[in-house]
Amino acid sequence: MAGGEAIQVAHNTGFAVFESPDGAYVYYTQTRGEPGPLWRIPASGGQPVKVLEGVVQLAFTVSDKGIYYIDQPAGETRLQFYNLATGRSTTVARNLGDVSQGLTVSPDGRTILYSRMESPVSDLMLVENFR
Repeated sequence: MAGGEAIQVAHNTGFAVFESPDGAYVYYTQTRGEPGPLWRIPASGGQPVKVLEGVVQLAFTVSDKGIYYIDQPAGETRLQFYNLATGRSTTVARNLGDVSQGLTVSPDGRTILYSRMESPVSDLMLVENFR
């Protein structure tokens, strides 16, 4: 499969980057280490828009209905879902522990995988039956 010319989409710093399932947008964080904002920019370029605050660096994933992400308000680690249609977040799971980098959701939206640190060894965690 052949590709086209590479183009620079954003002109500010990006750390973790994911494309929306429809290819219309690119979502990214700018912070490494501390939670920060999640940004969205059209894949064709344009002005970035802040979507969320407090997203843990690499702990977000974009689905066709919304964004699953980890936040840590007041020391509690939560799995959240931001609904693109309503613009609201809901809590999917609480008390997740020391979440490491990485989060993904299955194509059918029924299973979420994330990594958690309980010792110097990383554990891969599965959230089932959350709907």
